[in-house]
Amino acid sequence: MTSLELQLSLWKNIALLSVAVFVYGRFLSSLLRFTDRTRSGIIGLLFGILAILGMFMPVQVAPGVIVDSRVILTGLAGYFAGGPAA
Repeated sequence: MTSLELQLSLWKNIALLSVAVFVYGRFLSSLLRFTDRTRSGIIGLLFGILAILGMFMPVQVAPGVIVDSRVILTGLAGYFAGGPAA
């Protein structure tokens, strides 16, 4: 993988994480009317869908070494919505 391809892959994953944070912030006020358990499930579903999308944009650091943003999205879901969302 060339340096340009690596940078492009990283930027795609950063954009995906930015979308996750933007969507969460945008819909936070409408999510507050739900109970904690339901809100956690909705946020977990949102971040789960974004994690699946992130798997389609892996970053190949070296031959055989592939990184994607699943771990980061799972951590963000746990931080914002608690354990059930993660």
